[in-house]
Amino acid sequence: MRRLYSVIVTALVLMGITAAVATPAGAVTRSQIQAKVLSLANMPAGWRAENPSGGSDTYTGCLRTIHPSANSSAAAHAFYVNHDSVPTVGEVLANGSKALRGYRVWNKLLSSCKKLGGTASGVHITGTVSAISFPAVGTRSRAYAISLSAGGIAIDVDVITFEVGKYAGELLYEDIGQPNIAQVKGFVDESIAKIEGKPTTPPQNVDTPAGNLN
Repeated sequence: MRRLYSVIVTALVLMGITAAVATPAGAVTRSQIQAKVLSLANMPAGWRAENPSGGSDTYTGCLRTIHPSANSSAAAHAFYVNHDSVPTVGEVLANGSKALRGYRVWNKLLSSCKKLGGTASGVHITGTVSAISFPAVGTRSRAYAISLSAGGIAIDVDVITFEVGKYAGELLYEDIGQPNIAQVKGFVDESIAKIEGKPTTPPQNVDTPAGNLN
């Protein structure tokens, strides 16, 4: 079960901003970017790092033109899972003008996307995408809800995309049923603080969905 969640988070987190990123000479290195990404120390108690590997992925509908790259030297990412189950969190972060352009292209696609589908590591996925209300973060940000059916299991993913100076990134929070928006915001706030070099505090563990923030 945990492997299925990892497959979906991996597919979604890598297909967006990193698809448009390349590394110009003198750019910030991947290790420097990785230092800005949420680490295990930023997770609540009981969470663990996950290192899912992507397979041969194909996409249909509004995602068919996206070709993700997990190997971009200008991007870094991390994945975490709560007690070997759900929720799971994935973050991707990139730096530079191409990352910012990639962010805008990705948001344009998500804003116009209604249905998605495809296969991620052999798991057939279908779903819908909708924009949602979420407190603004960073220089600019957008938020989306993705409802997926993957291998017969219903999965909900909140996607928060953001710019912070020359950094562009996204955080995905995946759960069975409605994601706990308070914890989503806690992770997003912590991510922005870490990018900005400010003190961070892990969000509290939660057991039940908490609804939407207005």
